[in-house]
Amino acid sequence: LEKNKIAPPFLIYVGNLYPYKNLDLALKALKILEKEIPNLKFFVASARDVFHQRFSQLVKNYHLEEKVLMPGFVPTQDLVALFKQSSAFIFPSLSEGFGIPGCNAMAAGVPVIASNIPVFKEVYDNSVLYFDPKRQEDLAEKIKILLTYDKLRQNLIEKGQNQAAKYSWQKMAKETLEVYKEA
Repeated sequence: LEKNKIAPPFLIYVGNLYPYKNLDLALKALKILEKEIPNLKFFVASARDVFHQRFSQLVKNYHLEEKVLMPGFVPTQDLVALFKQSSAFIFPSLSEGFGIPGCNAMAAGVPVIASNIPVFKEVYDNSVLYFDPKRQEDLAEKIKILLTYDKLRQNLIEKGQNQAAKYSWQKMAKETLEVYKEA
């Protein structure tokens, strides 16, 4: 936390910043919460590329430079520590193939606030707090609820860890091998 100059409460996102990831909605939600939760920060770990530059410009446009930390690449050991101290993982994506970052967050014991797209509902089931990815007010409300109700937070952490335990690279490799053998 010291190394990255951040302290709780903060939200975290890890992944690329392609437009379909819908991170601009997270900025709009932060703007809504700015007065209610003035010390809330948003930590965004992502590769420094053209999308990082675009997102950085959006942060400036919304005057959120003091609220959004964008260090670029973060080593795995630092990410683990950051995940464990974060208030929630935000996943506002409009489209995904699976949603591995959300599973990683759940496995690390971080509650997830995710868009209510079909793939997330299938993969995450009832282990996350869902919101409408087209409504920043809905995301802001879900963030506020999660930061307010510790019992809900603990419930989502437990459900998330159970849900993430259903998936593993080893299991996927075994199942894929079986498909190849059958073919």
